[in-house]
This record gives sequence, C-alpha cells and structure tokens, in this order.
Amino acid sequence: MSRFAAPLGLAAIVGAAFAWSVSFSSGVHEFLVMSDELGYAKQAIAIWDLGRPLGFHDYYFTSYGQLLPILSAPLFGTQSMAGAYQASHYLYAFFFASSAIPAYLLVRELHADPLSALIVAALTVAVPWLSVSGTVMTEVVAYSAFIWAVLAMQRALAQPSLARDAVALAGVGLAFLARTQFIFLGVVLLAAVLLHERSIPRALRLHRLLWVAALLAGIVLLLNNSSVRVLGAYYVAGQGSLFPSGWLTSGRHQLSEVLLAIGFVPGALTIAWVLGTVGRPRDTARHAFAVLVGLILLAMIYVDGSFATRFVGTATDRYLFYVIPLLATGSAMWFIDRRGGLALTAAAAAFVAWLAATVVLIPGSVTAVNPSFSAHIVWTGRSHSLGVNPHVVLAVGATLGVAAALLLRSRLAPRVSWLAAGVPLLVFSALVTGYSLHKLEQATAGANPHYPDSQAWVDRAVHGGRAAIFVGLNGDPKTSTAIWWDTNFWNKSIERAVALQGSADLGQRYMRYADPDLEHGNYPALAGFGYVALSAADTRMRPRGPLIASFAGMQLYRLGPGAPLSWATSGVLDGGELDITKGAPTLRVYGGTRRVTLTFQAGEESACPCTVRAGGGLRSAVIPATGAATVSGTVQAPATLDLTPVRAKGGWAPQVRLVKVDVG
Repeated sequence: MSRFAAPLGLAAIVGAAFAWSVSFSSGVHEFLVMSDELGYAKQAIAIWDLGRPLGFHDYYFTSYGQLLPILSAPLFGTQSMAGAYQASHYLYAFFFASSAIPAYLLVRELHADPLSALIVAALTVAVPWLSVSGTVMTEVVAYSAFIWAVLAMQRALAQPSLARDAVALAGVGLAFLARTQFIFLGVVLLAAVLLHERSIPRALRLHRLLWVAALLAGIVLLLNNSSVRVLGAYYVAGQGSLFPSGWLTSGRHQLSEVLLAIGFVPGALTIAWVLGTVGRPRDTARHAFAVLVGLILLAMIYVDGSFATRFVGTATDRYLFYVIPLLATGSAMWFIDRRGGLALTAAAAAFVAWLAATVVLIPGSVTAVNPSFSAHIVWTGRSHSLGVNPHVVLAVGATLGVAAALLLRSRLAPRVSWLAAGVPLLVFSALVTGYSLHKLEQATAGANPHYPDSQAWVDRAVHGGRAAIFVGLNGDPKTSTAIWWDTNFWNKSIERAVALQGSADLGQRYMRYADPDLEHGNYPALAGFGYVALSAADTRMRPRGPLIASFAGMQLYRLGPGAPLSWATSGVLDGGELDITKGAPTLRVYGGTRRVTLTFQAGEESACPCTVRAGGGLRSAVIPATGAATVSGTVQAPATLDLTPVRAKGGWAPQVRLVKVDVG
C-alpha cells in the first residue's frame, strides 16, 4: 500500500460510519432511553451554566463519569432542547465513528499490515450499537474512550516507560470519565503487568508509576468511603456478596448476545489465539495484547454479570459490546500470528457453540438499549420457517464458521487468509447492523411533525426564568409517565423536579422529595424558582400565583417570593385518593375570603353512599355509590377543612377520590 492509502482508507471508514450513523440518528426526534437521556441532558445544561464539571453536592451529580455531558454542554447550554438534541446526533455519530481510529492503531501496534488493520477498524464500527448516536447515552463516547484506553495500556505493557505508563493511566482515567463501569481497567492494567512480566520485582521496577498511582487511588477511595459517589449506578456491583447468585450466567448471556451480533466466529478465534499466546510468548507486543484481552474479557463478564444480576435482571448487550474491537483484533491475530492450533481452536469452538446454543433470544424486541436484539426476529423467524430450532442453527453455524476459518488458514498465506475471512465477517456484521437500524427506524418514525418543538411550552412561557416541575399523577402511570418525561426533558428552564414525601418519581431520575409547609402556607422546596408546572388534575396543591400557560393537561403558574400557596391538601395521594392512614385528610385554604368548590368520586369498593363533613362553612357532601358529588361554599382563610369520607353505617370509606378543587 502507498503511504497515503492507509490514512485515506481509515478516513473512508470513519466517514462511512459517520454517514451511516447520521442517516439513522437524524431521523430520531424523540428520546429513546429514559430516564438516562433526561439525566445526561440535564447534566450537560448544569455543567454549561456552572462552567465546570459537577461536584458531589451539585443537584445533578451522580458520579464522576461525566465525559458525555461535558462534551455535550456547549450544545445543550446554548441551543433549545429540540435543537441541541438534533445537533447532538451529529456530534455523537462522529464520536462513535471515530472508534475506528484507535482500533486501527491497536492492530498496527501488533505489527500487522495496514490492510488487515483497516478490516478490524471497519468491523469495529459496523455494529448494531451504531444506533446509540441517536440517544444521549454514555455509550457514544465510552466506546471510543475504551479502545483508546486499551491502546494506551497495550503500549505501556509492550515497551515500558514512564511516559507510556502516564499515558496508560490517562487512558484509564478517560475511560472511567466516559463510563464508571471502566474503573475495572485500572485493576486489569496492574494484573496484566504482573502476568506479562512474569516477575514481581521486574513488574515493580519497570512500572513504578503505575504502582504509586494504584496506592494513591486506594487511599483516595478509602478516604472517600463512598462507592455511590465514585461509581454512580454501578455502585450496586460492589454491594453485598462479591459473587452474587447468577452473576456468571448473566455475564455469559451478555457475551452470547454480543457474539451473536458479530457471528460467533470471532469469539472462538480470539479465545484460541489468547490461550495459545499467553502460555508461550514469542512476541512481546502480541503477548501483552493476549494478556489484556483475556483479563478484560474475564473482568467484563464478572463486572457486567454482577451489575446486571443486581440491577437489570434480564439479558442485555449494551454493557459488554465494547469488547468487539478486541475480538476483531484477536481474530486477525489468529490468522496472522498462527497461534492457537487445532486442539485449542476446537475447544474454543465447542465453547462458543455452547454459547450459541444457550443464547437468550427475544424475538420482537426493538430497542435502542439492546439494538442487536432486533436481529433475533430473523434468527427465530427463518429457523422456525425451516422447522428447525434456532439454537441448533446458531450452534451449527458457529461451528461451521470456525471450520471454514481453519480451512482458510491452512490453505492461504496469513494476511490473505485474514482478508478472505474478514470480508465475510464484515458483510455479516453490516447486514445485522443494517437490519437493526431498519427496525429501529420503523419503531421511531414519528407521526407528529411538530414534535418535539411543541413540547417546549414552558421555555416559551418563562422567557429565560427558572422553573420547577411538581411531579404527581392523576390517572394510569402506564399511560401518563411520558407526559412528565416530555415536560421535564424538552424544557431547559425546568431545573428541579419536586414530589411529596412518599410519592412516585415517575422516572424523573433526579428528584427533591419535600412536603409543603401547611402551617405557613408555602412550599419551601419551590423557593427560588419563578414558575412551577404541574398537572391540571392534581388535587394536592396550587400556588398563589397566576396561571400563565397550559399544555397537554399540564399547567404553569408564576410563583411569588417564598412560593406561597393558594391551597394544599394532606392525606391526598397522587391520584386523589383520600387516605386516613396518617391522620384525617384535610384541605388548607389560604389568603382571605375564598369560594371553595370540591368534587368527590367513589370507587367500586368504597361502600358508598357516604358523607364528607368538610366544615368551615361548607355543607356536607353526600357521595353516591356511582358518579360524583360537588359541594361549594365560602370560607374565611386561613381555614382547615376535613375531607374524611364516612359511610352511613360508620367508619372510613376507602377508594374515595378528591377529583377537583376550585378555590376562587
């Protein structure tokens, strides 16, 4: 190849992956993964406003893995949410496509030729997870950061030096900042040093900086004493037993899902090459890489299996797909290096065939969280149409693929055999990716041409002011949660989500739980905000301020200093249910002479008719067994009205709802 052929080829791969990613993500106008996207978008806005990364005491802080919101901050901080969301797809597409660059360099570090490295680079980006560029998710930057970190670790192991150790530490730090899951890379690096050098004194002498850094990091973790602060959601992997029940099965399933998306064969070839290289090293760089790949695979199966067992509970692929560049590189080395003979390859093939025979197939699952699952439709559908079990098809296919690889390696020169195998693998991966993106495009095709601009109704009304959202539900949570996501996500001016103590957060991710001050008639949790958005049907409180906007069953009120209330209830649940478990339900009315109208409705098991004797100048409300009852009257505020529904035969009537409060 000419001097410029490889760089031009690499640029073409990055450009093609970018264009492919943008062709999908530019059509995504709606969030796909909640409440993760909500959290990262709000973090980006907060980072832009603060002019620095988030600290532990900042409202939107979850962990130090903030690379995505930091890189996204200029977009979300300067544009509307709809504009920033669309522009972010182009930025994220570039981040993901650029993963081909460190993958190419990694193969070149192993003394492989440029063309072989280009195939690995293409295999790195022609994957179903290209779809994450259409989301505000850490994967878009974590994939590239992970490969850069492995490249830096590889260089430090192959040719030890103070500078290379420093770069390796920086690479691990970058990966951790991208996704806290990758904190394990620090442990892997130290273990790889020991295994690669095969001498503790030599490992300590050649990599002094790494051991000093490890000591300092350990001291910081002990002083910090907070896995939540460091790991974010991944802190659950460190809670309880080190080996929770089911972690190995979960990790195996995740590996199976990833291998299914790339055809299983790279898994078998990489395992065979690693086993054949670790025990009998003959090239320093390749031995270092084999050690890294083996340790990383084992560590990811453990860490991700433990986390998924505790936190997810179902099959997933998004936590482990980062190993694909390593598997592609390992496959190339199996052909080029000729390590991993017939016996090791056969054993690896048997293991991978077992993974294929036990992979979890979820036909009909189309989701950006696990994009490779879309291909399950094909495997199950085609297999059943032939009257064959899909697991048998996959296991036999994986075995035949490895047999074909053995035949190619025995008949062709090293480089040629990899080209002959790599191109079909690339075609297979591209077909899976194309199908997955196609199914996601069908699922995300929006019918409303005005979405999401129509959702920014709060931003248009507050003109740069600060707003909060009072989270509550009056209706079915299965159909109403999206209202709260839409309102919170698409409005930059909403800086706080507030809910009553014990209420559901409705997937808002960041929440301030606090009750109003019924004694003084204000809501301290809303103090400092100029506006609050809440459900028009909510019967738990109303601010003492003007209604300035309404949209899709939501209302926006202007708040006075200290967030004074017009009225507030106690003992009224999210859906308006009257509950006496913590005392008699009441309505507090503030602000002088007020006209009060209350509407009640009985449920099927309320045993009504029943009566509510509110007092305060209101006549009693007689609530029928079916239908609603309304009572009105004038009260002199501040006043406390009793809302306890009592049956005719005595006792509290359950399932009675306060469905409307009108205080004029």
